[in-house]
Amino acid sequence: MSYRYFMGYKIHHNTGFYLPSTILFSKEDVQITVSMAKDALDYVLSMIALKNPVIEKYKKAKAVFLGMKMILENKQPSKFTKEDTKTAIDVLE
Repeated sequence: MSYRYFMGYKIHHNTGFYLPSTILFSKEDVQITVSMAKDALDYVLSMIALKNPVIEKYKKAKAVFLGMKMILENKQPSKFTKEDTKTAIDVLE
């Protein structure tokens, strides 16, 4: 079986239903779970809230990160475009 890797972390494929203890990525003795990813998204969303949230690029980024969080909560988010995702990455940088 061949595994996919991202930045040295092995990607654990899931059937689509996430529990807080579900492992998303692992590397040696480090494991990143759904609850850890949700905490990171909450942090990113709080940083966006401190910036000027009425600026369009921050609105797009907030929508993308909220969508990612909804996926981890087993909910169906509204669709976002590749351009919205690129804007979210730019805001994160």
